[in-house]
Amino acid sequence: MCCLRRLTLLFRDETFILWKPTIVNWIFCGVLFGAQRFANTSLFQLLLGKQLSLPREVWFKLGYGWSLGFFIAGALNLIVAYNFSLDFWMAYKLVGGFGLTLTYTVIMMVYLHKLGLLGQLEPGEQSELSSKPKE
Repeated sequence: MCCLRRLTLLFRDETFILWKPTIVNWIFCGVLFGAQRFANTSLFQLLLGKQLSLPREVWFKLGYGWSLGFFIAGALNLIVAYNFSLDFWMAYKLVGGFGLTLTYTVIMMVYLHKLGLLGQLEPGEQSELSSKPKE
């Protein structure tokens, strides 16, 4: 991705830097979707499976949901980049990416909660993550 910054400076054309967030988001989308569709593997389950016990189909739904989210984030970046000023795009890039990620995370948590898959801790009980010694 540093190549896009260099191309922007070399050609004095901001197009390369405007496309960077879209390319990154669409790569994430493609990797998540491709792993599930073609390798029958949920990358979320590989990363979080030891901390969160979920049925396989739920892991796949989460993966497809995040794939869609990354695709939408890339498309929104292009919409903002080509329809608004560079200053507005820069502000959107700083705040919008975080806002979208936070929104996807909340949607994921609500989805898991509605399915009853997020276990409640009793008062005084520690989660697996908080009870592990720090390295």
